[in-house]
Amino acid sequence: SHGTGIGKVLMEHSRKMAMSAGYSLLYVLCTSYYSYRIAGNMGMQCVYILLYSEYKNEQGNPVFVPPAPQSEVTVFIEKL
Repeated sequence: SHGTGIGKVLMEHSRKMAMSAGYSLLYVLCTSYYSYRIAGNMGMQCVYILLYSEYKNEQGNPVFVPPAPQSEVTVFIEKL
């Protein structure tokens, strides 16, 4: 369920693994409101936003119509 802190623990573990492996940048693709909040709260920088309503097929219909509060895909980065 939401609010248990599992997402934050996983993100922090990913950060530690990336740092120990010598990576200089952490990249996170957030497809939900909840992962977006975790990345933002961890101090990561949002570098791209795509609203689900703007991602359309050839007929002009949205490809994804997720339930609220999901409304966008975001990309976050953090220099390590």
